[in-house]
Amino acid sequence: MRPCVDEDVRSAELLKRLRNGGHDIITVEKSLADQDLWDLAQRQDAPVLTRNAADFIGLAQSGIAHAGLLVVFAEGDATRDMKPGAIARAIDRIDKRYPAGPRDLIIVVNQHRS
Repeated sequence: MRPCVDEDVRSAELLKRLRNGGHDIITVEKSLADQDLWDLAQRQDAPVLTRNAADFIGLAQSGIAHAGLLVVFAEGDATRDMKPGAIARAIDRIDKRYPAGPRDLIIVVNQHRS
């Protein structure tokens, strides 16, 4: 999978884990607006990985085909919130479950944790 990683979920540890897992990730500058990130990801045929469900779900539900949306939700409990390692493992599981990619899907990453 080649996710476009939004700044709100991006950390050096997550990027390292994703790369070590064989994922060719796309990172963007921090000041990029959500719409611009979405457009860039679609041009690259890459799903967006984000914690920003509020803005990106609307874009994914616009009725236009897309490369996928991978959302990590905060659970309001620091012991349950997904850390970089758990996110990377969940992305690996999603990649195996959807070998052709998560096209036109909104996937809650939290549901794919171990």
